[in-house]
Order: sequence, then structure tokens, then C-alpha cells
Amino acid sequence: MSEIMTTQDFVDGRLDTQTLKEVANGDANTQVVSRLGETYPSAAKTMRMLLEQGTLNAEPFPTQAKMQTDISLYEDESYAVVTDDPNPSANGYYQKRGEEWVYLAYNYTGVIYQIITDLAQSLNQSLMQTLPADSEWAFALQSNNGVMGIKKNGDVVLPKPLPDVRQSIASSYNDTAIFKMADKDGKLIFAIGADGHTIGNSNEVGSTYQCRAIKTANNLKIYQKGTGQNYIEYNLDRIVAPLTVGQPYSNVDNWRIKGCYECSSNLARLKPLTTDGAWELALREDGAADFMGTYHGDDITTSVYFIVDDNVYGQTESFDITNFDSLQVIQTGHLYRDNTSTLVADYYREHVYSKQGFDLKQSITWQAVMSIGGYMSMIPIIRNWNDGQITDRGLRINGSTMTVENLTNEGFAEVSTDFGVGASAKIWGTTSGISASLKVLAVSDTLPDPDFQFSPKPIYNKLYWNATGYNNSRQTTAMGEVWATTTQFNVTTKN
Repeated sequence: MSEIMTTQDFVDGRLDTQTLKEVANGDANTQVVSRLGETYPSAAKTMRMLLEQGTLNAEPFPTQAKMQTDISLYEDESYAVVTDDPNPSANGYYQKRGEEWVYLAYNYTGVIYQIITDLAQSLNQSLMQTLPADSEWAFALQSNNGVMGIKKNGDVVLPKPLPDVRQSIASSYNDTAIFKMADKDGKLIFAIGADGHTIGNSNEVGSTYQCRAIKTANNLKIYQKGTGQNYIEYNLDRIVAPLTVGQPYSNVDNWRIKGCYECSSNLARLKPLTTDGAWELALREDGAADFMGTYHGDDITTSVYFIVDDNVYGQTESFDITNFDSLQVIQTGHLYRDNTSTLVADYYREHVYSKQGFDLKQSITWQAVMSIGGYMSMIPIIRNWNDGQITDRGLRINGSTMTVENLTNEGFAEVSTDFGVGASAKIWGTTSGISASLKVLAVSDTLPDPDFQFSPKPIYNKLYWNATGYNNSRQTTAMGEVWATTTQFNVTTKN
């Protein structure tokens, strides 16, 4: 006859079932306590320990004290691993040498602890030594940028933005590392080589993404990786200035490219590649004192959206996204007669960034009859910076015609040529590793004669695409007439 189950049996069964649930579902750091007081690692922790001990036959101990108590039971040169000591720096691998356990250089946890300790000292900060028993942190550092450290669940948390501190990790470990630490955006912070060493040269370990976009309420930085280690940064600002009569560059509220830079692998700016002048639009009415549009003012955005891979963000929202496929900055708004409140046109303006360069889509619907000339795509790239040549050669291609030009010195002859759909221009430095290009993808029939030139002015070798025709000639608008263009930009670096 089968034994009759008691109430206690049911209680015990429920507790044992709970233990099995914890073993099956616990994370890689869970230690399960059974109904009878025995401790077991979860399945995930067991797998982690098996992987960690794949190269060492180490006896596991929950604490350093327990390991020290049992030292007489083990032969010389045998291995042990401490997994759950309250002091995180005590966790790791040991080898018995004589009558003591020696902490091994093989350890990862100790290396992480030491690196963060060194970083704390370099920042003149101190480790938070006293943590509550129920704290989620194993150890932590309070820095000016926030709390950093290692949580009890194994998560490594670093402040953002990261302090500008060079890491003493050999860059040769990038591809052969057996352990890597990265921030939450994928940037590698340090690595441990297969030989267990963490100290190499002082090269910074570079970023691991092809593109990155960082947006705040009034700024957007877009980074695109060149063909070498460095990045190109497009810096977009929201520019706001009320109408001030007699003051150029006023009557403005829009987002525009305000500069382009070459950056290192950790996104630190190395040098400017452009002035802060206009890229998108600069149109001038016959007889006006100044242009209108973007940099020149008289340009008010009425709506703006940022779309990253189909995720929509408003003007004041922030984000930090890597390896996106598409980032759109879409604006609608109005253009006004130079330095007045008289509305003359409505516009649609869209930047579309990818991992290389961007497309610019624009349409202008005229609400006034005006004689207008000007530009609907430009690259204000500089010629020299700190006595170093940035750009010195130019190339323009239109159909079967290809012309190479020497742009080394200011004052060269400014030549305007036809530049319709399919035409492209490129500028580069023979020694700088920097290049930029502009290509016309689409032009409406209302702009029949666009042309192009390189500027010989002292401050730059600016690329100008003149939508209205040769040598800034004028074109008369009609009510409701639409000027529509799509152009493609790419600034890159080989460095």
C-alpha cells in the first residue's frame, strides 16, 4: 500500500518545487538555498562556472574564509576559485603554494577592481567603502559624472559621458581578447589578452560602431566612421534669434549644420573641417542687403521631427543611438524677405543621414513674386588649419566632362559650369586624408540651369551649387511655384 502523504509532505514538496524553480530560472550569479539549508548554484551559474573553469580544474568556495579553513585538504599547486565573497576583490582564482593560497594574475574580477580603483585615483575620487548590506552594488565609485562600479548581479556600470582617461590596454588585444568591457553604447573600455596580461601600450581602444547620433534639446551630433580609425562629426544646432531690424542673421529659428569635424576613435575633436557657414540654403532677392535661409536668418521652422529607423522624436527629446540605418531631420517652415517679417515662401527641408554622408531634400513653395538668385547646397570646407593643408585639389564631373583643379592657394580663377542631375564634385587634400563630395540627384523643371563653382576666398575652398544659374544669376518666381532639389553630401577621412 502506498504511504499516505501528510500536510508536512505537501509543505516540503512546495518548498522543494520553489528550489527547483530558482535553480532553473536563476541568473548567472544566483546561489540557491534549499529547504534543508544546502546551497547550490543555479543552472545558469553552473554553466558560467563551467565556462570560467574550462582551463583550470579549480575547487569552488563561496568565501575566501571557507577556502582558508580547508587549505590543509589540498595538494600543493592545486587551484581554487572564490565565487561569492562579500568583498568583491577576494573573488577569483587562487593556487596553493606552500601553506597559503596565492591570488592569480589570471583573474578578471581583480583586474576590473584594480582598473576602476586606478581610475578613481586618476580622478582624485574615492571608492565607496561602506555599502548597505542590501545594496545592489558589489563596489562602487562616486565620480563627478555619476556612480560607476560593478553590481552584485555582475553588471558593469560606467558614467556617461566617460572621463577622458587613457587606458593602458594594448590595442593588439582588440581581436584576440578573452575578456572585454564596453560601455552601454558598445565602446570598448578595456580588454584582457589571452595570456592574461592587461598592460600594453597607451593606445586608446577605439569605438566599435560605424555611426552614432547624440541628441540633446538644442544639439545633434552625428558621427560616421571613415575608412581608417577616425570619425567625421556633423554638428547640428538649433539656432534661435528674434528679428532685429538692421541686424543680419536674425529672424531665425531652425536646425542647421553648424560645423563638421574630424574626430579620433573616441570621438574627441581633432580639427575643424568647415566654417560655421551655410550648407543647405542661401537665397538672395535682387537688391537685398543679405541672403535669406539657414545661416543667414529669415528662416523660421514651424515643425521639426527626428526619425531614427522609424522611431520618432520631438524637438526637445534626447537620444544616443549607434549603428542606425537612417536618421532623418525633417523641418517645415517659412522664409521671409531679408530682415523683415514679410513671408515670401514655405519650405520643406529633410536631412537623411546613414552610415556614410547624407542626402538633403528641399522644396520651396513661393508665396511672392521675386527676382531670386542663390544656392541650395554648399560645403564650406576650409583650405588650411593651423598651417596645415586640409584641401588642395578639386574635381568636377558632368557627363563626359571631367576637370581637376588646383585649389592650394586662395585667389584661383573661379569657374562656373553647368551642374544638373548626375553632376558631381569632389574636393580633397593630397596629404590630409580628408575629402568631401557633392552630387545632384534631382532638380525640378522650375530650376532649368543650375551651375557649380569652387570659391577662391581666403577662408575656404567652399563648394557652391547655384540653383538659379550661372554666376548667381536671378530667376523670377511665380505664386505657388515649387523649387525642389535632392543633393548628396559625403565628408570622410582616411586617417
